[in-house]
Amino acid sequence: MAQRMLPKQLRWHIGRYDQYKWQLNRGVTEEELINELPVDLRRDIKRLLHFDACLVNLKCHFLVALITDY
Repeated sequence: MAQRMLPKQLRWHIGRYDQYKWQLNRGVTEEELINELPVDLRRDIKRLLHFDACLVNLKCHFLVALITDY
């Protein structure tokens, strides 16, 4: 970034954002980690996450049905 000859204030803002992202994610995002995995592992993760989302949705519908039957 230093070789780009950006204004000092813009470089400072970029540095602050980079520091924020580093502190937030410890330097690595989940998306980066998942994208670096082999295709079969990514597929398994997506399937599991979709299954979990479906279970949560079913539980919500079940609870709503219980509450509204009273």
